[in-house]
This record gives sequence, structure tokens and C-alpha cells, in this order.
Amino acid sequence: MQNHPLKLSKCVTVLLAAIAYASVARADTIFSDNFNSGASPDWNGTNGNWIASGGVYYAQQPSNNPTTYAGLPFNVSDFEIVVDINSIGDGGIWLRTDGSNQNGILLVTGGDSYGAGARGGYAGTELYWHIVSNGNYSSPTNIAYGVLIPGNNYALTLTVRGDTYKAYVNGTLETTLVDSTYSHGDVGLYDYQPGPGGFGPPQTFDNFYLASLPAVLGDANDDGVVNTTDLGILMQHMGQTVAGGYSVGDFNNDGQVNRDDLALYQLGAAEYDQSIGLPVPEPIGSGFAAIMALVLLPRRRAALCLS
Repeated sequence: MQNHPLKLSKCVTVLLAAIAYASVARADTIFSDNFNSGASPDWNGTNGNWIASGGVYYAQQPSNNPTTYAGLPFNVSDFEIVVDINSIGDGGIWLRTDGSNQNGILLVTGGDSYGAGARGGYAGTELYWHIVSNGNYSSPTNIAYGVLIPGNNYALTLTVRGDTYKAYVNGTLETTLVDSTYSHGDVGLYDYQPGPGGFGPPQTFDNFYLASLPAVLGDANDDGVVNTTDLGILMQHMGQTVAGGYSVGDFNNDGQVNRDDLALYQLGAAEYDQSIGLPVPEPIGSGFAAIMALVLLPRRRAALCLS
């Protein structure tokens, strides 16, 4: 077997970079609650008289004036929420709030006055966003019409990264908001079914999960996209000792911007392109596959690197 020093060097460099990334790019669970034994004491149901009963959580006095709020005391920036919503009709999720119903982003689930008794049209079927500042609510923004059936159960996933908010229903992206008003804050729940004058079963919440969202590998400007803008940031700081982490292209957070970070950028670009359905060009595609093989099949590392 003939050794190839340059090939070996590159293989080791990229492998070490990949391992370093794997050690830091992990979503850390912040909080979870299935309400089977009541609600966690971390919940603060400041508006709506919230209760956990029968393994679900809901407001006993659902309302939109004042808007109900049950919050958690975790100040988060980039994060993911996964929650089951039962008998969907009118309610939602608070994001990046100040711990109240006065400031933050509110995603409404169902809505369009369904909680007040409206039926027909799009009532209870929508997803949309409100930007809330000092108790003032923006008009419904980026409405997804007809994506829900009132009374059905759904798994909702929300991702918040930088200025981008995304809402998925049963795994399908339904609406996105881009807004820079808030960079961090608390999260919470909103319930307005059935509100005053409304009727029908309550909308309830179950299996709530909150986790930090790891940075996108190679995304230096934290816009959720890996492209030449990020490469330009990396190259601007190439060879430098830095303290800015991802924001200056230091993707393994070792205080140096070097070829390890360039290798991680290439991995991130390939991974991002695959995530949006773009073909991965050679040699990045084969390199990415080889690295995954190295990580997943430890006993074959030497053969893969030296062949």
C-alpha cells in the first residue's frame, strides 16, 4: 500500500474538524413537560388560570383580551419548540417575550375569531404571526390559510434562528416570519378556545419540548443559509487569532481561523445544499460521504484515509 502524505494530512485535518463540530453542534434540551403529573413549577400562568388535567395543559379562562399567557423562565435566542396541540381551534405560542403578554412574537394556531365563536370560512384553520410591542398587536402576518382542521390534533414544531421564525405542522413548513424586533426572550403558550362567547372543546397542549438550536455549520452571519457570504467572512479572518466564534469563521471555536474551519465550511455548505435539494458537487460530495463514514465506522478509518 502506498501512502499519500498530502491526502493523509487533508483526511486527518477534515476528520478532526468534523469530530470537533460533532462535539459542539448538539441541540441541548432546556425544558420538557408531558403534564402527566401536573404542570412543572417552571410554568407561570400569569393570565388565564392555567391547569394541567388529564395529561394536558390549558387555560381555564381562555381569552384574547387580555391575551392569555403561560410562560417559562428561560431566556433563549436560537431555539426549537416541539409541542402537541389537541382539539386545535384558537391559541398559539409566544416567542422571545419579556415574560409577559406585552412584548414578543405570537404565532396563532387556528384563530380568525374561532375562539369567539366564528365558524366557516378560514376560522380555526390558519397559522399567522403577531409582532407585539408594548401591548400593541400587529395585523396578522404571513398567514397560512386552510392548513388546520378545527378539532383535530397536530404536532407543531417551531424553529427560531436569528431573525427567522419557522412553523411546521406535522413536519411540513407552513409559514415563515422574518423580523428583527426581538433577538432573545422567554417562550410561552396562548389559549383562546373557547373564549367568551365561544363554544366547543378546549384547545390543549401536551408534550412540550424546548431546546437550544445549534448554529448551522458554516453559517458565519447566522442567517440560516451557508453561502459565499459566509466564505467571505471566513477568508477575511483566515490565519488570524480571533474571539468571535462563528461570526468570524471560527467554526470549531478554537480561537484560530485556519484550514480546519475551511474544511468545516465545505462540510456545512454541502450539508446545507443537500437540505434544500441541491446536488453536492465533487469533490465535496465524496469528501462529505467519506467523513461520515469515518465518524460512523471507526474501524475503517485508516483504510479510508490511506487508500
